[in-house]
Amino acid sequence: MYNVREGITFMLYTGTVVKRESAATLSRKSKATISLRKRDAIELIKADLPEYTSAPFFVEITSDDGGALIQITVEDHKNAPKILDDFSSQYKSHRLVVLKVPEGYIEGMKNE
Repeated sequence: MYNVREGITFMLYTGTVVKRESAATLSRKSKATISLRKRDAIELIKADLPEYTSAPFFVEITSDDGGALIQITVEDHKNAPKILDDFSSQYKSHRLVVLKVPEGYIEGMKNE
């Protein structure tokens, strides 16, 4: 099951037909029939991350030699393994990386 929040509406692209479905409907569908787009997964991850850390975090789509991936940047290192385990199991159709950075790094990134 997908970890989706009530009130969020997703656009499902099935061939040439665009179909709107509520989060409640999506949560009942199987993983085999629905693959969340990366940007939709990012929004859900951003909504859930405050449960794991009170420190600053940043979630974005990046790429490496293996292709596109979702990168979760965290300043609080103690929960990084749990974040990776939990979100990797929830979003199996996406590659996830947790990047541990020093305190103040994310604020510095925003100022550039």
